[in-house]
Amino acid sequence: MVTIQQLENMFGEDYNQIKKMVVTKLNGTKEQVRIWHYHNQDLNFKHMAIVRAGCSRSSRYLTSEDIKDWLSIKPAKKFELTLDLYDKRVRKAIDMLEKSGLWSNIKNELLFFIKQNTANRQRMINDILESEYEKFYLECKEGGKYWWVKSYQIFVTLTKERCWTSIPLPTYCTEKAYQKEKIAKAIKNMENYRGRWKNKYDISVDLEMTSDGIYGGWLSCEYVGCVNGHYYLLFDATHAIFYEDD
Repeated sequence: MVTIQQLENMFGEDYNQIKKMVVTKLNGTKEQVRIWHYHNQDLNFKHMAIVRAGCSRSSRYLTSEDIKDWLSIKPAKKFELTLDLYDKRVRKAIDMLEKSGLWSNIKNELLFFIKQNTANRQRMINDILESEYEKFYLECKEGGKYWWVKSYQIFVTLTKERCWTSIPLPTYCTEKAYQKEKIAKAIKNMENYRGRWKNKYDISVDLEMTSDGIYGGWLSCEYVGCVNGHYYLLFDATHAIFYEDD
């Protein structure tokens, strides 16, 4: 059986980081959890907490009651990106954009990438992984190796363990169904759409034709009462890809 002491020993002095772990329960099922080992040096205060998906870090203690059915625990397997996986993600993105009609410019960049030979595709992935935005961004400028890439953020996000997100629709069922239908209808007909609602964030969904004649979709998840947050591009009525934080 897993104990709090065992968890503390596993983390050691590795404080203030969230680690992904795989828990095997007494009934044989397995669950991936994120555990946060918090330490406030000024107050000499520390505790462990489970961080739920989509939630901010909890400040309550992780108790023996929380882990009473945990038989064993081990670190989750580290995410490894392969060329095959990246290619599959690119093809999925192309398929979504082809069907939705969104972001024809990004679709063309993805098509250009997938037509490159194996060595060139691998080289580009390596450049992204080695330096994230910095080196790759410079190579996307005119005269660079990847001069044809204008939406460099998309290619970076596709290297991440989790590259897609779903639209966080309103909490109430009737409003959720209404907004879901409106978004799907607008995309199908390539119409303008603006949706605003609140849940954990101030959510904004916008669909419109840009001045360049490109039909685009944006998802904004801003902190409540603030103009900062997380920003995504819609690839269809249900999938969005991370673009930037502000």
